[in-house]
Amino acid sequence: MSLHLSTNARYWPAIFDLLLTFTLVACCMATAHWKKQNPEQLPWLGHDASQHLGAEHNQIAFALYQGRGFSDPFHGPTGPTSWMPPVLPTLMATAYWLFSGSKSHVIQIMIFTNAFSVLVSTWIVLRQARKLQLVLVSYAIVVVGLIVNFHQLFQSTSDSGILMLVVNLLWLGIASLTRVKWSNGRCVGWGAFGGFCALCSPVIGGVWAVLTSMYLLRSKAGLVPLAISAFMAIVVVAPWTVRNRVVFGTWIPIKSNGMYELWQSQCLDNEGVLDSRTLFDQPFSGYSTQRKQYQEIGEIAFVREKGKIATRSIYENPVEFVRRLANRWSAACLYYMPMKAAEDLAGGGWPIFWKRLVFPAPFLSLIVVLILRPFPFESELWTALAIYFFGLLPYVIISYYERYATPLLCMKMLLVLFGLHSLVSSRTFLTFLNRRMSST
Repeated sequence: MSLHLSTNARYWPAIFDLLLTFTLVACCMATAHWKKQNPEQLPWLGHDASQHLGAEHNQIAFALYQGRGFSDPFHGPTGPTSWMPPVLPTLMATAYWLFSGSKSHVIQIMIFTNAFSVLVSTWIVLRQARKLQLVLVSYAIVVVGLIVNFHQLFQSTSDSGILMLVVNLLWLGIASLTRVKWSNGRCVGWGAFGGFCALCSPVIGGVWAVLTSMYLLRSKAGLVPLAISAFMAIVVVAPWTVRNRVVFGTWIPIKSNGMYELWQSQCLDNEGVLDSRTLFDQPFSGYSTQRKQYQEIGEIAFVREKGKIATRSIYENPVEFVRRLANRWSAACLYYMPMKAAEDLAGGGWPIFWKRLVFPAPFLSLIVVLILRPFPFESELWTALAIYFFGLLPYVIISYYERYATPLLCMKMLLVLFGLHSLVSSRTFLTFLNRRMSST
């Protein structure tokens, strides 16, 4: 009997964490739905954007559903495309097929995908907090994290939800694979997952490649597991790359628009951080000059021309590129820059004030961890830190706005959790507190 009670007691914390995450996510979803039904209420809360469905993702998905293939990202019949990675449009096209082209059903699927991703993220943070014995602190971290990212998580249906889920799986995989033996079967599965990551997002695929290489080269597993994993990742990605080569006559590993995004940041935007005014002139907008040019010369020529302009601009004025890069780094790590200027005025300026106040917490926590926490770091912390750094790096170099960092929310909350744990566990900090208390 006592053994049965002790077993139940061991599972109660996990059950409580799960119930708490369900409650938090359900409350946020209910608030977002209420705002959608009452758009004039709570003016400080962002407006519903659930109809968006990832813009280009939705256009490609509907083209797939209608039998036009992976094509037409900008409303008109512009032909085959590789503007976006293939996974999300394919999944959305499947949803269109299952529900006979019903957009409302696809929206609901995307909303619940976002909610499930948030659920997994929240549960990961709470479970890690129990290991660190910072449960009450983790509640505050989770609540603040969901509030600060409320619009992207609960009012938008872009690719953030599925990418956040993939990032969480990457963290779970790396953190656990460091403790297990690398059998051939496990290498094959991990490599296939890496290919899937790349087909969801080239950035996440790159993070998978870097972290897998780092861990396997540091471990005693040798080069064989790395070779098997890399080979399987290439096998998964290869059909899409070959398709791009056949269709466009050039090698495009995943997506084609990288140089266009660099051009936006370097030549179109004033500060190098994308906002609504800059994005209004992208090809998806029906009133943009970019749409007309894209239609006239085709996707590959369009991207190449923008790439030439961007690289020439960087070559002629590298100081300006560095300035814009610094702005992107600041926007990603230190000072929140809204996509829409109206956000600065919403609610009398108080919502964005509090958001900017807590926004640098992950980066500051990273600094605290590096200074105070003894080496070697546990695998959970090292993995979160690496995903945060390498996940943001391409966007800082090429192109950035708020949505690009949303999939890293769980990593950010974990960094804050580990940062606070490092702080309260530090002898230097405890000595400082004792001296302050004794002096008063």
